[in-house]
Amino acid sequence: MQIGIYGERYVPPDAAAMCWEAYRACIANQSDDGGSG
Repeated sequence: MQIGIYGERYVPPDAAAMCWEAYRACIANQSDDGGSG
């Protein structure tokens, strides 16, 4: 598993497209910013 420059887990485009909502929720939960947008 790769780690992004922001520390998020790397998710393949296919997986991101299939579970984008869950993926975004995971990143938003990990991000101190909370994610805007």
